Amino acid sequence: MPTQGPCTGIYAVECNAMVVAEELGIEYADVAIDFDYRERFTPVGGGSDGSTASAWAMKECANILKAKILQAAARHADNPPPPSMFSFGGPPADSPLKGHGPDELDIINGNVCLRDDPSVGVPLKTATAENVFATYSGRPPAAVWTMGMGKMLDTMNTAYCEVAVDEETGEVEVLRFGVVADPGKVLRPTSLESQIDQVMYFSQSCQLMGEFIYDGKTGVQLNNNMIDHKRTGMLDAPRVDRRFLETRSGNAAYGASGISHSLANTHMIIIAIHNATGVWVDPPATPDKVLKALAERKGQVYESI
Repeated sequence: MPTQGPCTGIYAVECNAMVVAEELGIEYADVAIDFDYRERFTPVGGGSDGSTASAWAMKECANILKAKILQAAARHADNPPPPSMFSFGGPPADSPLKGHGPDELDIINGNVCLRDDPSVGVPLKTATAENVFATYSGRPPAAVWTMGMGKMLDTMNTAYCEVAVDEETGEVEVLRFGVVADPGKVLRPTSLESQIDQVMYFSQSCQLMGEFIYDGKTGVQLNNNMIDHKRTGMLDAPRVDRRFLETRSGNAAYGASGISHSLANTHMIIIAIHNATGVWVDPPATPDKVLKALAERKGQVYESI
């Protein structure tokens, strides 16, 4: 298997393994990603960036590897190694691939088989005894939106939310989120869905709960931990309705473009509060800020308890 350098983001690693399995015609469970701990660390993109950049390289490398496997399998079929001293019985039967060149072979469901008749073949693990490897160095092609398209395809995602504002308490509840995203091509649905949910909940935290408190004299943040700096929890999270387009306009493998994190912290909750109440509130929209803004709208003075 080809190896890959350090990568931050399990999504990229999983996508790479899936791309390799797809290109080689084997199962995802049969692919292992081996990180070379001896390599000097260099910062690389993870998540969307990693799946966009490295998945393309993996796809190209897997195709080179597949061609080499088929060449080795054809050589093995025509010139099998002689029986060893541990072989028992008569000479092995001729391979069903004998007499067929690599261009006539394919790998399907873990078997090296005839391209014209996939029912004729041998398991990949017995197709060759050679140690086959491949390397690739290159870059993906340019994405569609960088090739004279202007800003027609710059926006890959749209996000929506519905809120309820209690004008007596100042509490804001996010009832639901909606996202329509174009990742180019969905490589791993569960990862895509969870990434979309994650950025929606991150936005909710920033716009409703994530207030930073600083010491006025020193400028030191006083709530720099996960207890005092509140974040969205499971019971706070609303439903996220997702719809995915697959235009294959990206420059990753199969036209994928990754998961755009531009969805995060879009201030759409603040805008929804304004649409509901007619007042603007600086994030985070805590109850006291909402009540103060509502009081100012009515020409009243808000006194915090």
